[in-house]
Amino acid sequence: MQVHPYAKIALGVLSCASKMVIAQSDRDQAIQRLVDKLDQVYEFMIQDETLGQISSMRGILGQISQQTLACARFIRDYSETKSFWERLGKDILTETNNEIQRYSDVLDALMQNFRDQVARDVAIYTHHTGELLDLSGMTYAANAGLDTRKQCLQGTRTEILSQITDWVNSTGDDVPRVLWLSGPAGKGKSAIAHTIANWFSDAGGLGSCYCFDRDREADRRHEKIFSTIARDLADRDSGVRRALADTVQHASALKTTADIIQQWQKLLMEPLQKLSESTVGPVVIVIDALDESGEAKTRRDLLRILSGKLQNAAVPQITELPKNFRFIVTSRPLRDIQNSFADVQHIRRISMDDIPPEVAERDIYAYVSKKLEGLSQFGSKEFSALAKKADGLFEWARLACESIEAPPPGLSPNQSFNVMVSRDPVEREHLLYDMYDFILTGIMPKDKHANPKSQQTQLARFRSVMGQILGTAEPLPLNSLNAMRSHFLDENERYKVEVIVEHMGSLLSGTTNSSTPIRPLHASFRDFLTNQSHSGEFFVDVSKVQHDLAFASLRVMEHGLSFNICDLKSSYLPNSEDPGLPDRVEKCIPPHLSYACRFWPVHVQPTQFDPELAKEIKSFFDHQRLLFWIEALGIIKALSGAVPALPLIAKWLKGHAGYEDASSAAMDVQRFIQVFGGLILHSTPHLYVSALPFSPVNSALSRAFSARFPNSLRLASGRDINWTAVQTVISGHTGWVTSVSFSPDGTRIATGSWDHTVRLWDAVTGQAVGEPLLGHTESVTSVSFSPDGTRIVSGSGDKTVRLWDVATWQPIGEPLLGHTESVNSVAFSPNGTRIVTGSDDNTLRLWNAATRQPIGEPLRGHTDCVNSVSFSPDETRIVSGSYDSTVRLWEAATGQPVGEPLEGHTFSVTSVTFSPDGTRIASASSDESVQIWDAATGEPVCEPLLGHTDRVRSVSFSPDGSRIVTGSDDSTVRLWDAATGKQVGEPLLGHTDWVFSVSFSPDGTRIATGSWDHTVRLWDAATGQPVAEPSQELTNSITSVSLSPDGTRIATGSEDGTVWLLDAVTGQPVTFSARFPNSLRLASGRDINWTAVQTVIRGHTGYVNSVSFSPDGTRIATGSDDRTVRLWDAVTGQPVGEPLLGHTDAVTSVSFSPDGTRIVSGSADKTVRLWDVATWQPIGEPLLGHTELVNSVAFSPNGTRIVTGSDDHTLRLWNAATRQPIGEPLRGHTDWVNSVSFSPDETRIVSGSYDNTVRLWEAETGQPVGEPLEGHTSSVTSVTFSPDGTCIASGSGDKTVRFWDAATGKPVCEPLLGHTGWVQSVSFSPDGSRIVTGSDDDTVRLWDAATGKQVGEPLLGHTSFVYSVSFSPDGTRIATGSLDSTVRLWDAATGQPVAEPSQELTNSITLVSLSPDGTRIATGSKDGTVRLLDAVTGQPVGEPLLGHTGLVYSISFSPDGTRIATCSADKTVRLWDAGKGQLVGEPFCGHTDDVNSVSFSPDGTHLVSGSDDKTVRLWDAGTGQPVGGPLEGHTGEVCSVSFSPDGTRIASGSADKTLRLWDVATGQPVGEPLLGHTDWVRSVSFSPDGSRIVTGSNDNTVRLWDVATGKQVGEPLLGHTSLVCSVSFSPHGTRIVSGSADKTVRLWDAATGQPIGQPLRGHTDVVHSVSFSSDGTRIISCSYDRTVRVWYAVIGKSLHDHTEEDCFASSPHGSCISHPTAAIPTPNTANDDFISFSSNSTHALRNTAELLADTGHDDRRSTFAFMGDDGWMMGPNRRLLFWVPPASRAAFRYNPWIALVIPRGGPELDLSCMAHGTRWRHCYEDS
Repeated sequence: MQVHPYAKIALGVLSCASKMVIAQSDRDQAIQRLVDKLDQVYEFMIQDETLGQISSMRGILGQISQQTLACARFIRDYSETKSFWERLGKDILTETNNEIQRYSDVLDALMQNFRDQVARDVAIYTHHTGELLDLSGMTYAANAGLDTRKQCLQGTRTEILSQITDWVNSTGDDVPRVLWLSGPAGKGKSAIAHTIANWFSDAGGLGSCYCFDRDREADRRHEKIFSTIARDLADRDSGVRRALADTVQHASALKTTADIIQQWQKLLMEPLQKLSESTVGPVVIVIDALDESGEAKTRRDLLRILSGKLQNAAVPQITELPKNFRFIVTSRPLRDIQNSFADVQHIRRISMDDIPPEVAERDIYAYVSKKLEGLSQFGSKEFSALAKKADGLFEWARLACESIEAPPPGLSPNQSFNVMVSRDPVEREHLLYDMYDFILTGIMPKDKHANPKSQQTQLARFRSVMGQILGTAEPLPLNSLNAMRSHFLDENERYKVEVIVEHMGSLLSGTTNSSTPIRPLHASFRDFLTNQSHSGEFFVDVSKVQHDLAFASLRVMEHGLSFNICDLKSSYLPNSEDPGLPDRVEKCIPPHLSYACRFWPVHVQPTQFDPELAKEIKSFFDHQRLLFWIEALGIIKALSGAVPALPLIAKWLKGHAGYEDASSAAMDVQRFIQVFGGLILHSTPHLYVSALPFSPVNSALSRAFSARFPNSLRLASGRDINWTAVQTVISGHTGWVTSVSFSPDGTRIATGSWDHTVRLWDAVTGQAVGEPLLGHTESVTSVSFSPDGTRIVSGSGDKTVRLWDVATWQPIGEPLLGHTESVNSVAFSPNGTRIVTGSDDNTLRLWNAATRQPIGEPLRGHTDCVNSVSFSPDETRIVSGSYDSTVRLWEAATGQPVGEPLEGHTFSVTSVTFSPDGTRIASASSDESVQIWDAATGEPVCEPLLGHTDRVRSVSFSPDGSRIVTGSDDSTVRLWDAATGKQVGEPLLGHTDWVFSVSFSPDGTRIATGSWDHTVRLWDAATGQPVAEPSQELTNSITSVSLSPDGTRIATGSEDGTVWLLDAVTGQPVTFSARFPNSLRLASGRDINWTAVQTVIRGHTGYVNSVSFSPDGTRIATGSDDRTVRLWDAVTGQPVGEPLLGHTDAVTSVSFSPDGTRIVSGSADKTVRLWDVATWQPIGEPLLGHTELVNSVAFSPNGTRIVTGSDDHTLRLWNAATRQPIGEPLRGHTDWVNSVSFSPDETRIVSGSYDNTVRLWEAETGQPVGEPLEGHTSSVTSVTFSPDGTCIASGSGDKTVRFWDAATGKPVCEPLLGHTGWVQSVSFSPDGSRIVTGSDDDTVRLWDAATGKQVGEPLLGHTSFVYSVSFSPDGTRIATGSLDSTVRLWDAATGQPVAEPSQELTNSITLVSLSPDGTRIATGSKDGTVRLLDAVTGQPVGEPLLGHTGLVYSISFSPDGTRIATCSADKTVRLWDAGKGQLVGEPFCGHTDDVNSVSFSPDGTHLVSGSDDKTVRLWDAGTGQPVGGPLEGHTGEVCSVSFSPDGTRIASGSADKTLRLWDVATGQPVGEPLLGHTDWVRSVSFSPDGSRIVTGSNDNTVRLWDVATGKQVGEPLLGHTSLVCSVSFSPHGTRIVSGSADKTVRLWDAATGQPIGQPLRGHTDVVHSVSFSSDGTRIISCSYDRTVRVWYAVIGKSLHDHTEEDCFASSPHGSCISHPTAAIPTPNTANDDFISFSSNSTHALRNTAELLADTGHDDRRSTFAFMGDDGWMMGPNRRLLFWVPPASRAAFRYNPWIALVIPRGGPELDLSCMAHGTRWRHCYEDS
């Protein structure tokens, strides 16, 4: 019996359903009833009588098939369903019976319908368990599915449909899995495929239909195919859904991966392999129009999958699918598809050309007869003519029928028919094109009587409209096309699209529906129009419309974009929680506006530069709609597309005058999106609330628009000036990160670490992807991705190599074993089939990446560790570098060595790499050289590349192979010409430690370098100039660096276990400022004035020992340990000429001649040299005479003589013209002569020596003048005369500067104190009013020459000893040279701080104390200084208190606040006048070891101190004398001492674990020691009434003691997780504060011992000092994190009891009107709604009621979520308050509990005018 193809499909489904049932073993009685019912259905359906009726009952048959399959799946899943019911507590028997009854009822009704041949309405029943199987977020291609309109006409194509259904139902093992339906356009391939898909869907079969579309390439459907197919299968089968949900449950990244190989493996193959064939049923997957998937490269991976040619053996091939799977693929026979599918056994090809002509003609006859059945004049004859003429092309037949039904103007249906059948194109394949020509000619007839101009206008309009339709990146509906066209530049082009498309309904979709996208109905129409040889006058040049589309897009945005375009409700909400947002997006952002926002750069890029278009772009970047554009992109989730597009705009504008700002702005916006994009996508209001305020001061967006957002958060300090390099900091490893690698698509980063793990990270967010990859048992030394990104290879110190699956994070098989020592280097071959490894066992090994087996024997030849391995680009060779000093080449196929070792290096080869073309090899070595080798001959191409002065660590070729970059232990980066081996330009200076890694960006324009100085630097590869300041946030040595494939990001690994992501396009200084006044504002950290530093001059590769200005101030000369003298432009800092070469050892001193034409230099090579400034050449031979190194040189004021000083203890005079010595050496010093100088009148010479003296000499006779000037207690390093010759200044190793009367040799004043290291250089200003000094403490200081007082703060910037200082001739600048190899220029007119005044405290604070009146804070430091700070501002008060020579351990204010007592590691106690800042009397001496604690008696007359010498001492505060003998009894160090409030008792805590009480009057102990603590007692404090003592201990506890009884009060106060360093009572005795090594401060109820509130968090290291303010409202703490913090101590319980001024009531726009500070009501900080992130209480957040709504009034601040790794600061109920970017998080120190952080300088926020919550929209002030 002939069975209809549809029936075959349905019966095939029924057959599979029966197999499912048979395979199910879990059957109870109820299930058996359902099985019996299905048997009845199956028997009924296969009866001959039933089969005979199938053709007429297709609909009911499909329903029966669907219901049967649903029953079978219920039976299959019965075990899981029962388990789920059990978990819900349901009655299984009842539930089962109910389900089976429903199925039976539906089946009975359907069979009765079939018998009665009546289509009664019966709903198919499918059981749903309700089990949550979350597939949300999985990528799904919209509108790519089944199109039922494309089906074959009933009764046509029966043969080929029958062939396909037979193939689908075949069950043999050798049945091909894939059917390729190929043929030319118009043959009906898609109709056949959609018919099969629809039939199968109707029958309930498991399947999917996926359609490519050339007009939807912008949708990137080629990246979504298998995720979409997987979702389709899961939606139709619960078993597939469960398996798929299990796969993605812990691998969310799989849901959105664009890697279709991963999709294939993880979303399709692996879930299906969990289900047996018999449990799934038949599966049919249709892939339609594969030829429309884009270019050949976009479908390469898909063709590999379908053809079973995947190269990775770990990924299942298509032949491994269950044998009931079928793929139907349709396409034209394009070359790449044909080549991929040719001769593949599992692919069956059916060509549409192989359909017999008579069959095709019959089917087309049936088609046209059906289409034209309403036209009575047409009959069999006409139908036959049309069918014959169609030549098998259904598309031609469709168009012909439509042209007959609706003929062109002037023709009747018969005439149209006659014209079509009479046309005779030359070639059969152009039949369709001929039809298009006919239709278009009919629409636009060539009438000889018509106006030719009118005809040309019509043709031009046609080309323009069709150009617009074909040129859009995605199809647009009629209304949107008109909206775009209304903004075309040429007004004559602004007509309605309808004038052209209204007659083209047979060729285009959407011509009659304004909301349906208009697009060609058939791909061949596009081909016709864009091929001029076929379309002729109808040819459409799509490129010509790009300009109009670009211009229109910009104008659409100009008119359509606005602030808060979608009425976002609250800044507290993520977009996903904003109610009704999707509906508002659809309403407020119409398709043409959405299109313009997403695709305007795409249309600009291909056009030629045009001034009109450029003006539009400039206007766009100048206007706030730029921000509105970012807002819209965030709302429609299209921000990611802007990142690669914006550089194209910058490139398009580049080189055109007047558009530089717009070009820079484009790059600035790219950086803005890269940093803030995730934030904007999450909650778009924070584009204005957080992103704009946190953007750098110099960013284009900030400068242009911030002023328009006045009611917004403001950064009061800590705002970045320019973009930082850091995008994301990745933390997770617990050991050094040794290797980093980007995946080929740039979406993932793999890292290897000393913590034995490999980790994967999201390259955009920095979030961990999955769990750590565990398996290695030693450090992971090297990691690398496979070229397809699906695998990672790692090498380890455990001697193994491992492969990992990127999608599952699981190891692939067992470790690769073979190496017998640590594996140092691993690399995939370019095609991913092989792996090469290098090891400490002196061998290389090759491995098959699929089987993981070794290939051949180890590659032997090296005689020491193999450090580096790499494949050649063509995969034929391998290069290796070894500790044996050789480079070796190997045949990659055989493993045999190629020729002899490449020898030339004299020490270990550290790095090897092939040039991009594979013709050369570069090798770097510890011998300080780089070699370039010919890869074919193994011969050196040139001489070694010399220049580095230490080990070369890393080498890399530029992408074009023309240059090489190297990094070295000499801290420099160097560029080399790869052809000549010559160095290109000067060394790239900036790193201060080993450069470990270097890499070119993919476009070759930039270089990234990583160093052990903890920084990554970016350099312009063309100029060698730094692209930006280094990333200072990196806190440990960088061990590895890698650039992302797109060149936009850098990943670095560090020894501290962190990975950092850096923005590779770093912050160019750009000019723009402020138009967004109503948004978040930065309250602190921005420089107020110019800093003193003007220029940093880099170029020397060794220490800079000497600097000197030329007399006219235009040049600077420098001398360095690198043996060179260099000249520099004093304004720009650029080198002038080449280095002056000649000295053979370090240059110690340089000086200009008075006329500026010559330079004299002295050197450690014992010579003096003269140089010509104009020619940079030496003048004559060196001046010889000294027998040791020359330390100092100077010209006489008239330039005729030179004086020099030497380590040979002598001075020498020289004739500057003849270069001969004058007289004998000047002898008198008994040690090295360090410094010499002439007096201004040339009559005398001054010298300073290592013998601690200064000497004066007669310049004419060389005789000494008087006795040596004595006073310094260490070497005199520098001497100079004042400009008037009356005074001499000298600097010394005793850290002082001294002034001497030049006539008498007597000191003029006290020594100048302040430096904490040797004073290496002194110099007078030209007017003699000031002195500048440089020191080993890395600072430069200015002094008033008349008073000897320091002027302003030290000049900070150098990172090593400052060896030389000099004023410019006009006195406005100072030049300094340092051992950090830099020269710095400073503005000499100081008084302006170099940085925040308290910045110098950041490395030294060890403790703090608050004055009794709460106005001042005293700090002690590691360097022995004590400082007074203003307790409100944190700024220094007066000068430092100098005197201690060791770390200051304790500070105590006298009760009246007039004096300060300090104690130190120098074993002394000192007393200071708090007002004058001066020492009172002599130090209190008596202790024999470090003094740890000091305290005043309540009446201020006595001091008590405790020491490491185990004693307590009493002192008379007036005389400084000890009172009685030491108080002895403790057996360990005394850590803390305190007087009782009445002054009669002393409490002391000790390392002996005890607390002791002492009688002040007698010095005797009171009672026994107080025992209880189990470790050191760190801190003791009396309660205000003296009845109790609180102690803190290393045992992590706080304890309370009764003073009268000596008994412990209650239980220990538990909560701290580490030692308690400090404790103190509040002034009223009701609370206790404690600070701990667990980094927290805690408050306790002194009566109950219970904690009050949550721990105060913020410190990042040990909290070693805490105390209350005198009024009890503040707590002050000090930490080893180098900060002092002041906390709000009152836990508010009262409601807001004052009226806040409403920022938004002042203006209809909600702008914040500025008021005088006194007029601004200060919030009550005790209230629980006081929210501040600043040291200034007036910066507190206003209008907090909405933020704090629905929270109790007990410590509302505790409901705040601390800023997490995601950067969000959230209020109660996770309300989003603001977001902090990654680069600012480390320095962000404030939270609602903190009142002040010292030192200042980190971000502080002014929230006083911030619009937030539902009022966030008030941040914007429209003009």
